Amino acid sequence: MMEELPQGWQLATLGEVCDKPQYGWTTKSEVGEGLPYLRTTDISSGSVNWEEVPVCVEEPENVDKYLLKDGDIVVSRAGSVGISHLMRHPPPSVFASYLIRIRPRPEMANSYVAHFLNSPSYWKAISDAKTGIAIPNVNARRLAAIQISVPPALEQARIVAALEEHFSRLDAVDSALETAKSRSAHFLECALQVAIRQYPTEESSFASFLTQKLCNGRSVPTANGGGLPVLRLTCLQRGLVNTNETKLGDFGGVDHEKYRIEPDNFLISRGNGSIRLVGIGGLVPAHAPPVAFPDTLIRARVDYRRLRPEFLRLIWNSKIVRRQLEAQARTTAGIYKVNQTMISKVSFPTPSPEDQDRLVQELDQVRKVVSGLDTGVSLAQERSQSLRRSILADAFSGQLVPQDPDDEPASVLLEGIVASRRPS
Repeated sequence: MMEELPQGWQLATLGEVCDKPQYGWTTKSEVGEGLPYLRTTDISSGSVNWEEVPVCVEEPENVDKYLLKDGDIVVSRAGSVGISHLMRHPPPSVFASYLIRIRPRPEMANSYVAHFLNSPSYWKAISDAKTGIAIPNVNARRLAAIQISVPPALEQARIVAALEEHFSRLDAVDSALETAKSRSAHFLECALQVAIRQYPTEESSFASFLTQKLCNGRSVPTANGGGLPVLRLTCLQRGLVNTNETKLGDFGGVDHEKYRIEPDNFLISRGNGSIRLVGIGGLVPAHAPPVAFPDTLIRARVDYRRLRPEFLRLIWNSKIVRRQLEAQARTTAGIYKVNQTMISKVSFPTPSPEDQDRLVQELDQVRKVVSGLDTGVSLAQERSQSLRRSILADAFSGQLVPQDPDDEPASVLLEGIVASRRPS
């Protein structure tokens, strides 16, 4: 936060400009008909797809206490700590216990507070406020203590209007970039389908290639010091395992050798909040360091004399396999899961090993082009996010829009909030 704010601005805390933060309802959830139960995973993409939000198994007796209203802001207090979402005309729904609801006072612009919760100064404050090692979290008291720069009410409106104008343009850019990324993936998919049809194939089950039983990883607590690197679920990237995506795990007396990965192992996602990501796979690259894999992943060891590593990488994340896994996936508490039996039953057209080598070689140039396109898109997306951060930094330091000396100062606004809270 800036040390010197523009004239008419004032520093306050979120607790001073919002109602008392409130924790959500604790219950189990399921897919079906009922009262939607909003979770952290439902707001992590920046928008809410209400069709994918599960419902409460048990509704609270005092349901009005947890019902979301237009203008409410929900903040994740654990896991993806600090991510937030401004509710715009939500359907009748309640929010989960891993979310904190903050409700700006009528004197404050809800959108102004919501934009602040994406600003660099907010994220710095969240980083300082977080506690916990195994599961980072922030509580309502620490969230309420975060400082926010408060401009006059009329300037808040001008700032929100300017932000939304800038962001609408960036949204259009981001949408075009996402379209480009999806088209490049579709291009590779089409190239694979065409290439496979050029060779004689046999429909084979994945189980027929396994040299040993599929193996679930191990869940271990985060090590306070030392420990063995353990992969995160985010290690699965573009059909490969990124061995830099790790945390230090404490295996205690458990034999960790059983859970070490080796080059050409194939790891498969066991569960995910998105059905489009459950069951995706990644090939462990050559010269991979000796890291372990967690219980969110399943390891496959196959006979690569019959199923080439690079062909498996291509075919596993194709629509041929995706359709089967998504059809079999089961959901528990809003998390889609596949198990060893489902994975073993997956089948796909398999050319001879020699033809697999030829197919991979043919597609290698296509994959390089697609990879180059994806890299360019990723760089453009990073620039877009950097520009958003710069715009937000300017907005909450008084540099985005000009000040008007005729505006009623923020001190009057804050005095009004204090007065409105006094018992009548």
